Amino acid sequence: MKGPSHRLAMDVRRVWQCPQCHRHEWTSGDVVYLACRCGERRGDSEPVWMKLVEEHPSRSADQHGQAATENLADPPPPPAHSPR
Repeated sequence: MKGPSHRLAMDVRRVWQCPQCHRHEWTSGDVVYLACRCGERRGDSEPVWMKLVEEHPSRSADQHGQAATENLADPPPPPAHSPR
């Protein structure tokens, strides 16, 4: 059974930031583009497209990645054969 932190490890959300008003918005992983509402408030006919903020991987993901790399670098020794 996975603990409550497992839900946060598998959270797939995207963080968007407006280049003009610097407002942040969080969406689900299926949103691929997003227009900010600051253009509507000013009366612009062109939408202001928000930029996707690339977040650094979490520390726990780095630890798992290092462990996987270390396991690939040092393969386990072959099993010892017992004489019959």
